[in-house]
Amino acid sequence: MDTSSLIKTVLWNDLKPGMIILENIDVAGRPLADTIGLMPLDEEKIQRIRKEIHLSKDRPIRVMFVGNSAHAETIARRLQAEERQIRRVNHFRKKIKDVFDSLDVEPGELYLPEKDLIVPDRLLMDYYNSIHLKTIPQRLPSYIHDLEQSLNFADMITGSLPSKLKLPQGEPCVLHIVLDASYSVKGVGLGDIFKETANFLGERIQAAFKMTEVRPYVFSDECKRVEFPVRMQAIPNRGTSYASFLRSIISNRDRQKRNLVLLITDGEPEDLENCKSLARTFRKFEMDFIQICFVMNRKTDVLMVPRGTKLNKIDGIILKGSQGELYPVASDAEFTKFENQKFDRFTDFADMVNGNQIVIKEEEALSAFAIDVYDRYMGILTVADGMN
Repeated sequence: MDTSSLIKTVLWNDLKPGMIILENIDVAGRPLADTIGLMPLDEEKIQRIRKEIHLSKDRPIRVMFVGNSAHAETIARRLQAEERQIRRVNHFRKKIKDVFDSLDVEPGELYLPEKDLIVPDRLLMDYYNSIHLKTIPQRLPSYIHDLEQSLNFADMITGSLPSKLKLPQGEPCVLHIVLDASYSVKGVGLGDIFKETANFLGERIQAAFKMTEVRPYVFSDECKRVEFPVRMQAIPNRGTSYASFLRSIISNRDRQKRNLVLLITDGEPEDLENCKSLARTFRKFEMDFIQICFVMNRKTDVLMVPRGTKLNKIDGIILKGSQGELYPVASDAEFTKFENQKFDRFTDFADMVNGNQIVIKEEEALSAFAIDVYDRYMGILTVADGMN
């Protein structure tokens, strides 16, 4: 809210009803704003603060003069809400800076080839069912650009914030975080980082951005909506049924808001055919989708067994007691073929729901990518709304 034209400097003795005091003045170790900051003034309040706080009559004070007490009351409430939002965003940005500092990357560097954090030829970006833009600006409004800078109250009241940092405007949105809780996730030890990432997002995003609601889910053979803090043990760890979470997300969508689904998984869908009709419904309801997947471990073993051998396995993990022998992958070519088959199925699903995909190489980068895709989504929404 640009209120710069309403700001002026007056003398302490010239305070009038309809003014809002803006300055932080230290009086005997007590900041004035902590006592009456952003208080809409009327005659009674002016008399009271002059009795409580003794300043020279010709002491200059910066105020916002909006004309009358009733209008000042309305403006003050808006300023107070925006000041609280500034504090929340600053706290969010500080926590996000810690995440990126731990990776030694800047937010704009996540996708650079030299950082080697993703598989570039598996990247799908900017496919949405609820947003229709022919072109997307290279630099979008963002909560996570220039994390060294801190927002302040002066930026807000003078209208200088857009020139300092172009932030998303914010739009009512539900972020559905879907965590793969299948046996393979448990087997390779990814469950903890999935859970920690979801809990981090839920806490930080909902604290900073009141218009975004975060709903967590865990899925395997079935899908269950859960509460924060997330527990991966909420369902049995078995297969990887994408149809189960599609059904759950569709039934839990908010019909009045944008719905963004963030899937975090290591296992390709084992029921791709069963997802086709659900994917059509997903697109029809204009829900948006992003999946973050992980590359396979190069040391993965491939089970070599005679055709027809009965195996005891869950979600592709061979259990003890199975016949056959485990042979290390013999060559890069064999491993690449096996990996490509897996990621072809990932990509097929992303295409089916008209969604986005990032395949990452480092577990530690998961939180950074999850924050980045949410931030990009909110930036694109701001641009799209500005063009409507």
